[in-house]
Amino acid sequence: MPFDNDGVISWELMVERMNSDLANILGNLVNRTISMSNKYFGGVVANKGAGEEVDGDLKAVVLEEVKKVEAKMEQLRVADAITEIFNIFRRCNKYIDETTPWTLAKDEAMKDRLATVLYNLTEAITIGASLLHSFMPKPGRRFWDSFTPGSAVWRRWIALAYTHPAAR
Repeated sequence: MPFDNDGVISWELMVERMNSDLANILGNLVNRTISMSNKYFGGVVANKGAGEEVDGDLKAVVLEEVKKVEAKMEQLRVADAITEIFNIFRRCNKYIDETTPWTLAKDEAMKDRLATVLYNLTEAITIGASLLHSFMPKPGRRFWDSFTPGSAVWRRWIALAYTHPAAR
């Protein structure tokens, strides 16, 4: 519920919110990203530098949302901070629609572009999951566990979770 509004809490509304935010927005995003990373690169993604304008937009949105989360938390507006975190995941889902990784995968010449797209998604999800972890540790833990332990993606995610300024 927003900080300055009254709200109604019911079991039905909680289930609806969990299904819409956690399952549809975050769960499907993480599942698609991990599935594509595993399918196309054996779970190891790297930034190949094949960027486009849409990549810069994703990065700008993520970094701006991190600032917004910090500002909301300074005002003790926890629900609003969580909304800002989910804006990162919403933007990631839009990014998938804009970049169509499944189409890139069909063209060998686009392999570097595909790697960059999946890398950008992994980075953005990592930042969002790091922010979300304080509020909901279990979804973050499931995300960590989704990566094959020891893989480059897994090591990168853990390193970011412990060193990224957004995680502090």
